[in-house]
Amino acid sequence: MHVCEMKSLMAGKNNVTHLYLTHNSLQELPDGSLVGYPHLIYLSLAYNNISTLTYKAFEGLKNLTTLCLSHNPLRSIKGNLSGLLSSLSVLYVTGVEYWVLDKPLLELPKLKHVTNVILPSYKSEGYCGYCSFNRSNLTWTPLAPFVDKSGCYLRRHSVNMLSSVAQLLNGSYFHIQCNNRNIFKCKHNKINFYTYYIENSCWKEMLIVIKCQSAVGCFVALLNLLVFWNIMTSKYLRKNVSMLFVGNMALSDLLIGVYVLRIGVYLSGTTYSYFDYESRHDCQLIGFLWMLGQAGSVITSFLLTLERYLVIVYSLNPNIRITRRMAMILIFVCWLLSAFFTCWCFYYELYQYSYLCIPIRLSIDKKEKIFVFTLTIGSIGIFLCLISFIFYIHIFVTVRRAAQRAGVKRESKLAKRVAILVGSNIIFYIAPVLFSGITFLSSSSSKNMSALQQIATEIVSLFCLCVNSFLNPVIHAFRTDLFKTVLKERFSVALLTFRSGFVMRPVNQPTNQP
Repeated sequence: MHVCEMKSLMAGKNNVTHLYLTHNSLQELPDGSLVGYPHLIYLSLAYNNISTLTYKAFEGLKNLTTLCLSHNPLRSIKGNLSGLLSSLSVLYVTGVEYWVLDKPLLELPKLKHVTNVILPSYKSEGYCGYCSFNRSNLTWTPLAPFVDKSGCYLRRHSVNMLSSVAQLLNGSYFHIQCNNRNIFKCKHNKINFYTYYIENSCWKEMLIVIKCQSAVGCFVALLNLLVFWNIMTSKYLRKNVSMLFVGNMALSDLLIGVYVLRIGVYLSGTTYSYFDYESRHDCQLIGFLWMLGQAGSVITSFLLTLERYLVIVYSLNPNIRITRRMAMILIFVCWLLSAFFTCWCFYYELYQYSYLCIPIRLSIDKKEKIFVFTLTIGSIGIFLCLISFIFYIHIFVTVRRAAQRAGVKRESKLAKRVAILVGSNIIFYIAPVLFSGITFLSSSSSKNMSALQQIATEIVSLFCLCVNSFLNPVIHAFRTDLFKTVLKERFSVALLTFRSGFVMRPVNQPTNQP
């Protein structure tokens, strides 16, 4: 039966208030087909095959308050809505997958609810796909910029782009409510696309500290380069297992020194901007030096402790030693692990979370990958330092009990040097981590981080690691007689060669011929 034929079949149609046309296989609703129902307040067209409608089909329904279009393959409602559906209050569109709610419909004066709207783009990305639009007394205005100040940071938020849903809601009195059971509200960050322009009021103070740190980094790079060169070019030093590990640590600290120099030069010529995509790319090229060097330094420090531990504690059993071949294998494994952590940061782009381009950050959401990495790498480092500390307690006890035993007293002198080396690693590694954590926790409660706290948590920790890289060669390499002897011989040869170039040789003067 055609909808237009109902007027001739129904008696008293002027008094009809509720009309159910469900399950009638209707494919269309002609314009003006419901003009004869002026008192209709409820109309259901659910469970039909209507794919296209025009607003003129509802002409004459001035009292219609509820319209149900659920479970139709509806794709569009065409035409001009002006003067139509002036009393419409509730619109049901459950199961309508391809129809897009348009803005003129939300501008109807009495419309309060549009229920069970399917948002395909939301649903495909795992967000709430079944939302209802509800009228409120507040205007939805995502375009308004705002400023958020927290400690040193000043964040300026402005809308860069809006999704189609946000454009639909903008300026209206409607808000979204999710109908999914496991999702309580539609995420606003999915609706609003903001660009964050962040300023750092502590930037000038930080640059001063960073420049001072760069000066230390210059000495770190030169000193460790000298140690690495002296050990690797001397066959006598290369035969010593302890010197091999010291040379490997010097190479690691050399990378840290180069990083400190590079980051100092880079930051001195740039301004603070969190969402600078070119800076993110530069951070990848700078930050890997820190990660590679720091991982290598911590692992090598543990290997050096282990080597001294075996030499002293098992002094009467020379078979329990780290041989030169074994040391080379351990050094290779050390760089494999360092490369693994470095590639981990590359893969997940962890260097971009800090303007210092290091993949370590305390003030971050626990769900973020950077937090997982920070927790992992920090736990491994502290674990190795604690084991080294336990080893040296055992060494101390062994030396005290057998001070007169052959070989132990001689080896204990070298152990003291290594103990100072490892102790500096513990002090300059664990201490800054604990200090940064305490400072961060104390400032997070007030949500206001001062310039001093900012420098303490983000600069002092890096500065301590830089100082540690400077002390490593001073404490061990330059306190070893064999190392100093080889270095003096090299400098003596270089000095003689340099002086020989300035020796004035006599020049034969031609004699005057008569």
